[in-house]
Amino acid sequence: MTLEIAGGWHMYALDGTSIAMVYGTSADGVSLTFSESSEQLLACLPHVLSQATTVAGELRIYGFGPKGPSG
Repeated sequence: MTLEIAGGWHMYALDGTSIAMVYGTSADGVSLTFSESSEQLLACLPHVLSQATTVAGELRIYGFGPKGPSG
């Protein structure tokens, strides 16, 4: 999942070995700097972030976990 917030780019991607996701940032959207790998928790359960959008001026991030889709 890649999104632009306040003039900067943010990316979450699966790290390839678990449900953990790596997080990266970029000022120009071309070259990313990855800084961490961690599980994204919602209600104490790991979730995979999959899409983000703005609805009525608020950022919404969607993903899925052990019980199906969440948002």
